[in-house]
Formats: sequence, C-alpha cells, structure tokens
Amino acid sequence: MLFLLGRDTINPLNCAKVNCSTISKSMKNNELSDNKWFAVVNPNAGNRAIKREWKMIHREMTSKGLNFDYALTEHPFHTLEIVDDALKKRISQIIAIGGDGTLNEAANAMLDFKDFHPDTHLLALIPAGTGNDWGTHVQRS
Repeated sequence: MLFLLGRDTINPLNCAKVNCSTISKSMKNNELSDNKWFAVVNPNAGNRAIKREWKMIHREMTSKGLNFDYALTEHPFHTLEIVDDALKKRISQIIAIGGDGTLNEAANAMLDFKDFHPDTHLLALIPAGTGNDWGTHVQRS
C-alpha cells in the first residue's frame, strides 16, 4: 500500500506546510500502527532543497507524533541499500522523501525483499523532487 502526501502538503521551499496527518490517520486504521516508520531522505532532491529544509521537515513530522528513524542518502542507489537494511530490521513502514528516483528505489527495494507482502508493508511518499511526475500524476487521478 502506498500513501501519498500530496504536493500541496509539502513544498520544499515552505516546509511549514508539511502535514503528516495522512500517514497518522492511515496508521490509526492499520494493525501496524504501533510500529516505527523509517524515512529515507534524499538531500539532493528538489535541487538540494531538502538538504536545506530537512530540519524543518523532521521537526514537523515529530510534532505530528510520527514515530520514525531516518537516514540520508549519500550516493546514487543508496536508497536501495537503506530500505533493504530497514526491512531486514523488521521495519515495514517506509517514507520516501525525495523525487521520482527516490520513490522508485524505495519501491524496488521493498518489492525485492524476500518477505515483502502488500498487506504488511507500507510505503509513503513526501514528494520533494524537482519534477515529482509520479506524485503529480497520482494526485490528479
């Protein structure tokens, strides 16, 4: 299952608008609601806006009561490694913070995980890339 925090929900240039209520509401209706989330953050997303804004995003997610750990990507395909490590630690709820590439790598890591099951593994996206083609398309659907 994938939750999309819409483009209007997060604007890398105005992160005071970050709103984790979509995830919070979904978590309340999900049997995994007590589990921790893991955020994989691409600091180069959105022309490096996330690198500048991550502290604000982190603060907003924390203020909404989201229980999470995180890691910043350091090189291409690092999201694959980070998500795989989180899944091996039995964290089944992932938030991709970045653009289409970050989402693609997170989704592939989850689908490649030997114990992946769509009923127990969740992927959320905070679209913060330059184009956000996937997030924009889904939001319009």
